[in-house]
Amino acid sequence: MSVNSDNLETLLQSASRPRAVSDRLGEGIGQIGEYVLLEKIGQGGMGMVFKAWQPSLSRTVALKTLLVGEHAQLTELQRFRSEAEAMAGLEHPGIVPVYEVGEADRLAFFSMTFVEGPTLKDRLDEGPLPANEAAAMLADIADAIGYAHGNGVIHRDLKPGNILINTEGKPLVADFGLSKRIKGESEQLTATGNVLGTPSYMAPEQAGAKQELTPAADIYALGALLYDMLTGRPPFQAASVMDTLMQVMQDDPVAPRSLNPKVNRDLETICLKCLQKEPSQRYATAGDLATDLRKWLADEPIAARRATASERAFKWVRRHPALTTAIALTFLAMFGLGAAMVAVQDNTRLQDSLAETEAARNEERTARREAEDARSEEALARATAEQAVLEAKQADYLRKIALASAHWELREAYEIPAILESIPEESRGWEWRYFNRLVNQHEKEFQWQADNLVMEADFLSDGRRLVCGAVEVAVGDPWLQCIDAETGAVHWRRDATLENQNSGFPWCLDTRDRLTIRLASHGMCRSILIIDARTGETIREIAMPDDRNLRQTRAITVNPDGSLLAANFVVVVGKRIWRIKVWNTETGEQVAEKELDYGPSITFLDDHRLLISPFTAEQKSIEVWDILADTIGPCEFNFPRWTNSFARANDVALIGFAGSIVEAPARTCLGFEVRRGADLELVTRVDQACRKIALRSDGAKVAAPSIAERSAVIYSTGTGEREDAFPGHRAPVKSAKFSPDGRHLVTAADRSIRVWDCDPENRIRSVTILPSIPVCVDFAPDGKTVAVGGNAMLAVASAETGRVLQSWSSTKNRMNSVYFVEDGERLISGGWDGRLEKWNWKDTTPSAELIYRTAAAFHYIAKPVDGSVIISATHNGGHRGHFLVRVNATTGAVLDTCVVRGGCRGLAMSPDGMRLAAGFLGGGVSLHTSTGLDLQMENRAVDSSLEIIFGSDSESVLFGGFGGTLTALSVRNGKSSTRELADGGTIGGLALSPDGTRLAVGVGNTVRLLDPSTLQTIVTLRGHMLDVEALAFSPDGNRLASVAKDKTLRIWNATPVEDKTIVIGGD
Repeated sequence: MSVNSDNLETLLQSASRPRAVSDRLGEGIGQIGEYVLLEKIGQGGMGMVFKAWQPSLSRTVALKTLLVGEHAQLTELQRFRSEAEAMAGLEHPGIVPVYEVGEADRLAFFSMTFVEGPTLKDRLDEGPLPANEAAAMLADIADAIGYAHGNGVIHRDLKPGNILINTEGKPLVADFGLSKRIKGESEQLTATGNVLGTPSYMAPEQAGAKQELTPAADIYALGALLYDMLTGRPPFQAASVMDTLMQVMQDDPVAPRSLNPKVNRDLETICLKCLQKEPSQRYATAGDLATDLRKWLADEPIAARRATASERAFKWVRRHPALTTAIALTFLAMFGLGAAMVAVQDNTRLQDSLAETEAARNEERTARREAEDARSEEALARATAEQAVLEAKQADYLRKIALASAHWELREAYEIPAILESIPEESRGWEWRYFNRLVNQHEKEFQWQADNLVMEADFLSDGRRLVCGAVEVAVGDPWLQCIDAETGAVHWRRDATLENQNSGFPWCLDTRDRLTIRLASHGMCRSILIIDARTGETIREIAMPDDRNLRQTRAITVNPDGSLLAANFVVVVGKRIWRIKVWNTETGEQVAEKELDYGPSITFLDDHRLLISPFTAEQKSIEVWDILADTIGPCEFNFPRWTNSFARANDVALIGFAGSIVEAPARTCLGFEVRRGADLELVTRVDQACRKIALRSDGAKVAAPSIAERSAVIYSTGTGEREDAFPGHRAPVKSAKFSPDGRHLVTAADRSIRVWDCDPENRIRSVTILPSIPVCVDFAPDGKTVAVGGNAMLAVASAETGRVLQSWSSTKNRMNSVYFVEDGERLISGGWDGRLEKWNWKDTTPSAELIYRTAAAFHYIAKPVDGSVIISATHNGGHRGHFLVRVNATTGAVLDTCVVRGGCRGLAMSPDGMRLAAGFLGGGVSLHTSTGLDLQMENRAVDSSLEIIFGSDSESVLFGGFGGTLTALSVRNGKSSTRELADGGTIGGLALSPDGTRLAVGVGNTVRLLDPSTLQTIVTLRGHMLDVEALAFSPDGNRLASVAKDKTLRIWNATPVEDKTIVIGGD
């Protein structure tokens, strides 16, 4: 029965002599009409309130019934009607709404919203509330009462027991049983002389029952509520009702600060203004009270002021007229006429003094108001300035992150460290950690302390030690050092002298750990030094002839067995020529010499053949010099430019040119024969000259120092593909060398060398190739593994290395959802075959445990919560017959079902586990309770809702789809806002970081990181070739996983980088 005056009139007539509720129900719980009574939750002098279930609408309600017996008065029915009319006519979020008014078996009732939570009285039983909480709560109550006043209703019985507090901590006003209309109420119900209400909270005019009540009575009660919340007791409370009423009418309340010294003085002033005896001295409206409370909460000046001493005295006189008269008569009797004459004489001075005092007070009030205004303006200016600073910092952060992203895409990683360092620590977010890891993912760094340039670094044969050298060092600084590759400990060092401070390069480290290096002075070669790299001791020094025409050495090379040493020199004799000299390393004797008219790069092919290649554009041939036969034969390969470097390992030989790396014919490079016109096989093209290329010991990888990128780049010799890069140096890399076992790479540049872990088993991959197209992804609770589902495929990969740990075919259908359960030990999945399955992915051959099966196709399943799973499914694979079903994740028992409109796609569970959001192909979302699947809200947006996610506070929902529009919907008020992201493209995947500071959105083939509060893009992550399908953050928020239609899984790693810098050199 709907609520209207006709229904109420019929109810009143038909129930003039109703049976008592206790007669009807006895001592047990029963049923009234369709309402099933669950439990009694309250009882007053006029009615009882039950918690009840309304089956027709599948909801829990509060049901109030009229508690009368055989001698019921019409007054109780009329008052019951008054309450129902009052509450039914009020629609405000702070007032408990009425659903239905009716009667069953001559028993009058009305149903209301059931509020899950305590009353204010329950809260106050635990003690006073904090001042801020009390003020905020009373402001909300005052808003509700002000709304009631605006609709002509006075409550008349405001007290803690009639204020309900919901699960969100918001107060709701209930029990309008004593309410009255401001105009037109029946005099029979409110005749003068009847005292209605609760004595401790009623106004003096209500306690005296001598005048018509106005909204001021409720404002007094609001002040009494505030007094109770601040002090833990009402303003008046005596041993009997009559004594309490007398206190209300005659006494002033004790100041709240006397009972609770923590109460703020201004908040006390607001409270006492409400409790004024005269209604005209209280706040004019409940809205004015709410405004003053919110001014106090915002640290703004309040409108209320404290009573002066003269005002307090005047009030005392008005309350005690007889005593005042007696005191006055006694005074006159004592002083008589003389006192009166003195009073007359002093009257003028008194009047003048009062006028001066009043003027001073006015000036004081004016000054105080001006000071308060000035403070308010200052606070506003300060807040505005602070906001402007925050916005400027955020804008600067976004600009610098965008700049770092641009440098990374241009392969200019050397520019990024300085940008990241300039960002204040408090501003550094996920994307800062991501780029910091990209440029600092090395295992260790060895930093030279002296101001010098590191030119060369190489591993000794044991792979545990490094030898490195520098140029332009100061006398006494390290010139050569041997350091431990694990700890950075120095094994030996040779310091610079006046004779060798500019020496050291070129050099050559052979397989027997002998280091051959040039010593030079003033630009002239003085000698060649052979050093035992394991001890630092000199093995032999080969002196150069005292020839001023013999200038710098351009190249040094040692044959494979270490018996011969070759070096080339620049000789100036009128014109510049080049001379190659060869020595016996055991005796130091020169065994051969060759003079050329071009600048060569030299490398031994075998023990006695020397490859001579030009490094000038004019010379277009490579020659081979047989030192034993003293013959030079041409070897004209078809290469495009001059050679810069040569590398050989495991029967693989590579030649580096300006702009490319090629593989030479093996027989030629091994020295068995020399052929003219032999073709060179292109390995890869690079974007700079390939100086000092290095082959891994198995010949499968080549490292090329990149001048442009200031890094070392790794290429596959088999495919020529670029496989990895090691950025981080701030200057061009001078050399890159593999360790003997190929697991590490050492690079030298600027003033540092770095050792990198390049073992394929340990190296972190950012890209994982999957067997088929993936559509869903989830992190394990420990964040160490990632599960991926797709077309007839399930896979689990390491989140730390990217390696696939397990991959298997699940069904012949698409697997739309997969989640880790049971602390990551198992997976639960669902797909178009209508099967909900559980997998032990750690088994050698995973097999499925069927949990639930239906003829309908599963579109999505929500992340399991509290042992249950919610599935969206559709019959016949179409949009008709679409439903949600909640099943037990262990037994498969169906717990709840709910029919929804067609095209249901995305599902999301709120972080608090209380709500479920369902997205629709045709646009919009619906919100349901997680248990029961009751519909709470529906929003029909224009764009499709393929992807959907809750905000971190569970109070907002974000969704998007084909149109590229991201929509944010408030769960509280249903309001929404949108942002265009994809320019008509598709949003594929949404993920919110655990701390709620970053929203990841798949837009086309990119991943965008947004600020959830503004939906502003912070950084765009690129790498996928096709559209992104799904996203997930790790539990710690440091890693982001994305899967795309290009059959790839990418792990975007923002784990903080541990500082492993080891400083060596110097003292």
